[in-house]
Amino acid sequence: MFKLCFRLSVLSTALVLTACVSEEAAFPELPHLNIDPQAVTVAGLSSGGYVAHQLHLAWPETFHGAALMASGPYGCARSGLSAALTHCTGTAAGAPSVDETLTLVQNSAEAGELGRLSLLQDDVVFLYHAGADPVVASGVTEARDQLYQALGAKTHIMTLASAGHGWPVDLSVSEDVVACDETASPFLNACDASVAAQEITALYGHSDAGASEAAQTADDHSQAQGYLTQFDQRPWKTAGKHSLKVLADYGYVYVPQACENGERCGLQLVLHGCEQSVEAIGTAFIEKSRLLAQADARQLVLLFPQTQDSLANPKGCWDWWGLEGEGYDTREGQQMKALHHMVETVMDAPAAE
Repeated sequence: MFKLCFRLSVLSTALVLTACVSEEAAFPELPHLNIDPQAVTVAGLSSGGYVAHQLHLAWPETFHGAALMASGPYGCARSGLSAALTHCTGTAAGAPSVDETLTLVQNSAEAGELGRLSLLQDDVVFLYHAGADPVVASGVTEARDQLYQALGAKTHIMTLASAGHGWPVDLSVSEDVVACDETASPFLNACDASVAAQEITALYGHSDAGASEAAQTADDHSQAQGYLTQFDQRPWKTAGKHSLKVLADYGYVYVPQACENGERCGLQLVLHGCEQSVEAIGTAFIEKSRLLAQADARQLVLLFPQTQDSLANPKGCWDWWGLEGEGYDTREGQQMKALHHMVETVMDAPAAE
């Protein structure tokens, strides 16, 4: 099978093609790895943050923590796109009601559309606020935070008062970034703060001394010790009742060396924001987010599914408002099932001989 693998070199952005043969498929299948089922989490920014939140509530037995950046509470856009724009990003129609959202979540769980809410108690949830965000209002993110607190989760809140809408990185990242207070492509904000380090530490704890040193070296020189490879998303595009238009033909997965060699590892599903897909900005978000160094330091596999643009979704957002039809934010949503099954596929390691 054609395996398009990239090993990240000592140079800051160089990628070296390490394998490439076969006519069977354009991209390889997802690898099956030795994943600790108690160390699986989900993270997302903006539209990815909304969908990461949906996944956490839908399958708390799978996702044992979440990191949500610049996004709002569950079910906020069930009234349609207009509500999404006036109630779930801006607050022209008022901020979301925490009490109404909690009732919706409880009713959805009782109907089997979400998972058992008791499993969310004591889950660690990292929540990021950008104080100068013109896209998602503070009242929206605060409603999300209060919902998790009402559900009994352990919330870790990070706020950057001067940050625009994006993913904060430290100032040593000099390429593919914008100023901290800007809201512009590629939505990587140089804020002298690494949201990757903070969310991974919140969810997985501090790395040991040796791993911490390795992570610092990787940050300083933009190195990564594992491999980044594309994988075929097409089976999930056609598995449901209709073609899942939001998915691109391929996604990416990052595997640290230890995980490649069979050691037991954690797993985080990472969902990019609107206009942040590889189609839109190349691998800038994957490489410059600082997630790879954190993954190396903690033996953490990172799964980066990818969206594609369309006439109905010109910014390549994840569907958090109903583009793919009814049930989009439940266990029955086609996009939701596709993303969850990708995680299950990585966790489906062959039995040891």
